[in-house]
Amino acid sequence: MDRGPVRFELLGPEKLDRDGWEALARESPGGTVYHTADWAGLWPAAFPHFRPVFAVGVEDGRYQAGLPAVVRGRFPFARIYSMPMGAYGGMLVRRGLVGRAEDYFEGLLRALDRLRPCLAEIVDFDGRQGFLSKYGFARREARTHVVDLEASRSLSRQKTKRGAVQSAKRGIVVRDLADEADLSDCHRLLRQRDRGYGQATKYPPGFLRQLWLGLAPRGLARIGLAVRDSRIIGFTADLAFGDTVTYWDGASDPGFRRLRPADALIQATIDWGLKLGCRRLNLGGSPPGADGLVRFKENWGGQARDYGVYTRQAWWYKTISGLRR
Repeated sequence: MDRGPVRFELLGPEKLDRDGWEALARESPGGTVYHTADWAGLWPAAFPHFRPVFAVGVEDGRYQAGLPAVVRGRFPFARIYSMPMGAYGGMLVRRGLVGRAEDYFEGLLRALDRLRPCLAEIVDFDGRQGFLSKYGFARREARTHVVDLEASRSLSRQKTKRGAVQSAKRGIVVRDLADEADLSDCHRLLRQRDRGYGQATKYPPGFLRQLWLGLAPRGLARIGLAVRDSRIIGFTADLAFGDTVTYWDGASDPGFRRLRPADALIQATIDWGLKLGCRRLNLGGSPPGADGLVRFKENWGGQARDYGVYTRQAWWYKTISGLRR
């Protein structure tokens, strides 16, 4: 029987039943590390103007649906993102209740509207929430590349072609980050990379530190270092949850590119994912025009995966944003 929209509560981290939320994330199709309370908890320390919020639909004494989000700013400029800096996000619906997803979303939207946001952005990676367009959300296309890790087992035996073996022969060793002091080298590499692209680094050093301290002890993250002669020349920050390992960010010293540290690091990411029993590797965003990046991903067996990012804006905020362009 159709029970109609469900009432959602808006909870901060201090009131959230973390075990109940974790169960919802793991028992929902498409649940990812970006849906976890651990990921949401990274934001306040590095970005004091961001605050995590969880919209939770409770039925029969359990969390049956929910949306993790980060709220930036206050009314009238409150903006809601689910979730920032990730290729995933969006509404969770417990397996077996997916047929009621739109009912849950109506209740969820009413809860979000209590925050009176001028902008709300929701990622729909698995294509289950196309009905957002009916509620004033505009869709834009995004793309990533995904590797089938079962297929990559055979590719790994040919990893000489990928450069990982050559990298090892040239003296590069990949190890997990064990000393917080090495994070300064990681951020140095990020700044070097971003200067080359003429852009600012998107997060402060404290965010990478919070990611490592907050997620790695729970088995949700690792930071891999490519080292040659005691010098850190590359790194990756990888995330894992359920059946997916995700390359979240990373950089290599362009002066050592011929040694192929990026290949060695990706091989280590794949090895970590296989050890955890993951079935796919998400290689992160593939923006238009990044032909070299796309070729690198395809060489590792990455298949293009398009998904939707849905945005709803207040009319006045949309007007102001248009004038700023």
